[in-house]
Amino acid sequence: EYRFNYIILLSLDFKPAQTYTFRVKLKQRSTMLKLLSLCLFISMISPQLKADVLNEGWYKVMSANVHIGFYVVRYEYDPKKRQFTSKSFLKTNPAGGDITESLVAVSDEGMKPVSYQYTSLNKKDGATTIDAKFSNNKISLVSSIKGVKKTETRDIKKGSFLSAHLPLMLIKKGVEVGKNFGYTAIAEEEGKTHEGKSFIKETKKLGTKDLYRILNTFKGTKFVSLMDKNGQIIATKAPLLGLTTNLEKDSKTAAGNISIPKKSLKKIFGSLP
Repeated sequence: EYRFNYIILLSLDFKPAQTYTFRVKLKQRSTMLKLLSLCLFISMISPQLKADVLNEGWYKVMSANVHIGFYVVRYEYDPKKRQFTSKSFLKTNPAGGDITESLVAVSDEGMKPVSYQYTSLNKKDGATTIDAKFSNNKISLVSSIKGVKKTETRDIKKGSFLSAHLPLMLIKKGVEVGKNFGYTAIAEEEGKTHEGKSFIKETKKLGTKDLYRILNTFKGTKFVSLMDKNGQIIATKAPLLGLTTNLEKDSKTAAGNISIPKKSLKKIFGSLP
């Protein structure tokens, strides 16, 4: 079974938490004007101080030019915990296998895995749930796959990260044409590590935007990503699988006639993305 998360790569232009110090002296005259100016200044920088949602987007999933599903993902940064969290949800129609999938993955600032919760439901395999926690290059898994419950602990290679956080790693390493990034990442639906590679092939013009064309390989699957200079993925394509994804302007365009389970999304994301 192919998991769409490996096709859809949302890259983020993020900055570490910063500390700002302000020294303000207000004279008695013009106090009101200066207060208003200060409030305006603080309001301008407050998004940086509160950098909560880093990026999110709705994607239309296509197979052989047929709309089979939608995918939504959000990346967040918690400055208090100094952790990155990605939350995603996939839903396909019968033509796409009637798949419903969600993932909440957490990493620290250095991209070391902290935990993740993965769920998948389809008519063929039934329900799968995996709850994973990481410590000292080990992964502890509590899973239920096809009705079989299991608890196990595995060693993972030092430097491994969550595959859902590949976009964060690409930004951390720096995106340059000709750069080849080899890595080991955890496939969340398995709880196992696999080797991968992302090669920044070239830049490509799309309308007025200059995009990076990135050639990716993970779990033996090859796919191409188009990413703008700010780290936003515009489109992806997996030629051998016949699958494409496109960033859409809103949820309605991405989902089409496929129903959007708002209650499930609120439970996963905390609010509707």
